[in-house]
Amino acid sequence: PERILPGPGLAAAGMSVPSYSTLYRRGQLPPEFFSHVERSRRLLSREGFLALAAYRAVVERRVEIGELPPAAFLRWASLWLRGVPVRELWVRYYGRAGDPDSRVSVLPNDDLLPEPAAAGALLSIRLDLEAIFGSAVRAYSSLAADRRDIWSELADGE
Repeated sequence: PERILPGPGLAAAGMSVPSYSTLYRRGQLPPEFFSHVERSRRLLSREGFLALAAYRAVVERRVEIGELPPAAFLRWASLWLRGVPVRELWVRYYGRAGDPDSRVSVLPNDDLLPEPAAAGALLSIRLDLEAIFGSAVRAYSSLAADRRDIWSELADGE
């Protein structure tokens, strides 16, 4: 579906309402996270829903990188939804916390890169997008049974 209901959408993404509210109040959820406002409820876009699931996969492992907002995953969610073979994301952190020259790199599987990722990362995290996004899609299908047929097609890559 183009519009993800916030209740089942947050639950399926593994995001608690207080965490979501905090991200929203801090301005970390740009308009691309939402597809529509209905009766004063912001409905999540498909990309926003999946980006929240990827962000949650990082922070639930107690990895908090200030330079890695939830919006860092929007591009990859969009590509995955369009069928581009983005199977994994590599989050690489270069520098030390608080250093002005520290930076975060979020790149897909190596076969999609025109050149190798820069060496010297102090922290590298591999995210299996099929597992994260696929799990979120299946969870949403279970929580929003009336949309099951649409999401089962999406999960099959169509």
